[in-house]
Amino acid sequence: KFYDTNDIEVIAGSPVVSVFRTPKCTGYADQSSFVFTTGEPTMSPSLAPSLSFAPTKPYTVPINLSQGKEASQICNYSSTKYPARHGNDGIISTRRSWMTHTCKRANAWWKVDLGGLKQIESVEIWNRPDCCQFRLSNFYVQFLDEYGDELSSIYNDGYFMKNKKFTAGRNVFARYVRIQLTAGEPLHLMEVKVLGWDVSPDLLESGASCSDSTQCASGLCTGESICY
Repeated sequence: KFYDTNDIEVIAGSPVVSVFRTPKCTGYADQSSFVFTTGEPTMSPSLAPSLSFAPTKPYTVPINLSQGKEASQICNYSSTKYPARHGNDGIISTRRSWMTHTCKRANAWWKVDLGGLKQIESVEIWNRPDCCQFRLSNFYVQFLDEYGDELSSIYNDGYFMKNKKFTAGRNVFARYVRIQLTAGEPLHLMEVKVLGWDVSPDLLESGASCSDSTQCASGLCTGESICY
C-alpha cells in the first residue's frame, strides 16, 4: 500500500512489483532494485509514489588491531624471556619461547594499547602449548577507555587447552584490552588477537553498527542501528 504525507492511502488494488538486477558497483554489494508500478490512485497524490533502495556497502571483515602494538604486563618472569610483546607479535608457535609470562603475582595481567579508541568485534586468545594450561583460567577480558577505566568485560570460567574467541558485543569502543587473572598464578599467553575496525566512534562509515547519530560520519543512524 502507498500513503501520502497525511498518512492517507492513495493506491487502490495491489501494486505490481518488477525486479531488475543492477550492475555491480565497485565497493558495493550486488543487489536488486525494486520498481513499484501502481494501479489507479484513489486520489491525486502530491508526489508520484515510488520506492528506491540505495545499494549498501558490504560487511567489512574485522582486522587484527593488536598486532605489533605496544603491550605491557604486571611484571616479567625473566628479564630476557617471555616479554609482553610476544603476546601480539603474530606468532602462534608450539615453542614456549614465543609466549608471554609474568611473575607470580595476585591478579596478574597483560595489556595491549590499540593506539586510540577502536571498534572491537572480538578477542581471540591462545594458551601456551606445552604445559600448565590451567593457569590461564578464571580471568577477565577487559575493555578500557583512553584513561584506563573499564568500559565492559567478559569473564571466562575454567581454562582451555588451545584457543578461545570472546565476542565483545555491540558497539564496543576501547583503546586498551587487558587480560587479568582473578587468582595468584602467573599469567602466560601464546597470542592475543583483538579483532575489529580501525575507526573512531564519531567516524563510522556507511553500513557500520551504531547506537546514536554522533557515531556516524553521515550523522545518520537508522532505526536498525546501521549508519546511513
